[in-house]
Amino acid sequence: MVAVGSGTQLDHIQIKYNDDDAFEWFGGAANLKYGIGTGVTDDNLDYAFGYQGKIQFVVAHQNKDDTQTSGGGFEVDNSEPPIGTFEDTPITNPIVSNVTMIGPGDPAATKGGQGMLIRRGAGSRIYNGIIQGFRLAGF
Repeated sequence: MVAVGSGTQLDHIQIKYNDDDAFEWFGGAANLKYGIGTGVTDDNLDYAFGYQGKIQFVVAHQNKDDTQTSGGGFEVDNSEPPIGTFEDTPITNPIVSNVTMIGPGDPAATKGGQGMLIRRGAGSRIYNGIIQGFRLAGF
């Protein structure tokens, strides 16, 4: 979603065996409630460029055959060069609550990343979360 406003409510959506991110926002403030990501090969929640929405009640399980070196539960960024700077406003800072991210849980995996990666000047307000089974780290 690119710059989709807060008047947009996404409810009861399942993304299954997608070859990229399950849910991704580039700015905006669209809200997600009741999302399921099953077997995706990149990130389950990916947001950047000043995203300000609310994400609630998400359950995701990473594909054990993750093809991305860094694919994980969350990938969170603010703006980044060459499009902007890490300090651009509004700063990515959504509210995320009641979320469960389960990695592939395969100790022999050579791909896949962290349960949560927050970087490049971004923020997140996260409440009631469980993150487990990712190759590199939980956070």
